[in-house]
Amino acid sequence: MAKRKTSFSLIRRLFHTRKIIIVSDHAVDYYPMSRSVQGMLLVSVLGFVSWASYSTGSFMAAQSQIQEKDRAIAKVNLENQKISSEFSLLKQDLVRMKDEDGDLSEYAEFVIKQYSENNIAALSDVSPPVDGANHTMMFERINFLEQRIATLREENKEFVDAIKQITEGKITELEKAISLTGLDRETLKDRYTAEQEELAGTQEDDDGPKGGPYIPYRSSELLSGEQKDLVGDMEEMMQLHAILERMPLDRPIGSTKISSGFGRRIDPFTRRLAQHLGIDFSGPVGAKIYATADGKVTFTGYRGAYGNLVELKHGLGISTRYGHLSRILVEEGDMVTKGAIIGIQGSTGRSTGNHLHYEVRYNNRALNPLKFLSAGQHVSKE
Repeated sequence: MAKRKTSFSLIRRLFHTRKIIIVSDHAVDYYPMSRSVQGMLLVSVLGFVSWASYSTGSFMAAQSQIQEKDRAIAKVNLENQKISSEFSLLKQDLVRMKDEDGDLSEYAEFVIKQYSENNIAALSDVSPPVDGANHTMMFERINFLEQRIATLREENKEFVDAIKQITEGKITELEKAISLTGLDRETLKDRYTAEQEELAGTQEDDDGPKGGPYIPYRSSELLSGEQKDLVGDMEEMMQLHAILERMPLDRPIGSTKISSGFGRRIDPFTRRLAQHLGIDFSGPVGAKIYATADGKVTFTGYRGAYGNLVELKHGLGISTRYGHLSRILVEEGDMVTKGAIIGIQGSTGRSTGNHLHYEVRYNNRALNPLKFLSAGQHVSKE
């Protein structure tokens, strides 16, 4: 009871009747303020303070949530940047592997393994990824690519060496075939080069229509030493092959016997020692005569002891003659291919019977056609 009396006494002292004095126009007015009015004012003030405190707390809580969302957005952006960086790195890896003709399946296994060991754990972690981990992964990939490229280079070297060995063997075979003809290989190569340069110059002077896809020229300076050697060997092999293609290495007539060889013989008319500048093939009446190499027809017609004659020019100073024909099936200026029918065997001119007189000439000097046939057999066997 004492405490309750003390509380009521305190309230009466705090909320006793008060007056508000207002002075205006030299007049003084008194407005009494009862305890109930004072209580209402106190409640209003306390309400306002409570509302202001609540509003401030709500505002601070909202600010905290906004900051938390900003941090979440920043984390997502960082993850997006990381993923973008990873895709960029993958793209660079793939382009690099493609340029090196690498095995992409092996690299794919490496990347999948790396993701399973590193990225999945990193993505499940709440904390943002550490740049050092990304750098480590990048260096691991670079190291993998460098090791793979080193392996590819070693495999490429072995491949180049194998091709070089085959190419060198083929060059030896082609050189042997050319040597069987009795002609000088270096002289033929020089002449072939000169003819190709002359042909290229003629084509460059042509102002006619031109076209085709653009393929940039790859300088030999970009090639390694082994690759340069291989390119040189392949160019030489192709050159020797082209030279042999120009040579008359095929038979001008089917499977017939040789009735007279090249060189000294007893002349069938005078019975004296004479020089025979070709070889004679005896065959059945009406046998077809074939061009022994690609060439241009430079003469058709009757020429003295040759009778009906066809002469072909094959380039490199090499030409062939086909004599004693009964019929000529080509005209001067025609371009013929190896194996094309150019005439029919006969016995025109200085002849004792139905046969083909066949000559091979180099710079208009008669050579033994049997050497060229032997070279042709060597090439066909290889």
